[in-house]
Amino acid sequence: MTQAQTYQHGMKAYIKGSPLSGNPYNATTYPEAYDAWTDGWLDAMRARRRIHALKIAAYSHIRPAPRAAGLFA
Repeated sequence: MTQAQTYQHGMKAYIKGSPLSGNPYNATTYPEAYDAWTDGWLDAMRARRRIHALKIAAYSHIRPAPRAAGLFA
């Protein structure tokens, strides 16, 4: 498997909810594969956090409409 494919598997693992400790590669035996999988997992996590931060920034200027008195009590 190429490093790019291993990287993609790391990204997919993050999206599926696998923990970082779920890396299937041994750091001693396959250090390149271990690093590629870990990099993919970490990059997917960082991308998700950036998207979340952008959503917060985009919607921070929008205020919710005031609720009518008594309707949601």
